Amino acid sequence: MFLGDLSQPRMYLPFLKGAVWHPILTWLEEEAPHLKNGKYELDGRNIHATISTETTLHRNERVFEAHRQYIDIHCCLAGAEVIDRVSLAMLDSREAFDEQKDCQFFDAPLRFSSILMTPGTFIVLVPQDVHRTLVFDGKNRKTRKVVVKLNAKLVI
Repeated sequence: MFLGDLSQPRMYLPFLKGAVWHPILTWLEEEAPHLKNGKYELDGRNIHATISTETTLHRNERVFEAHRQYIDIHCCLAGAEVIDRVSLAMLDSREAFDEQKDCQFFDAPLRFSSILMTPGTFIVLVPQDVHRTLVFDGKNRKTRKVVVKLNAKLVI
């Protein structure tokens, strides 16, 4: 997991190795906030994004998930949400991994970290980061966000 802020995106480039990060951070900073909700291809199936406006829910109404093929980059554009995160090594799966959807669901653990996502914050979640998104922060019922899917083979 890597947490950052788009107010100074280039500051993070030394920590995010590989040529793919600069165009992703630039797109998040300069283009994504001005685009309509929808799906966008940044580099075909290797890098694609979804911009959406979502309703946050109470923690017990959301589930933990993990991916194998893609790294998730979540970025809050407006409103807020909480993202809960735990290491894959700490969990037993709720069901088998779905190769088609690149997704596996998990029961909520007793311990996890919570990250408040506010406008401009982004989080990079690698395949070992099991996460629960769109959790109500106690104030904001709506969030506008972008989720970039980055093929893990490009950087891992």
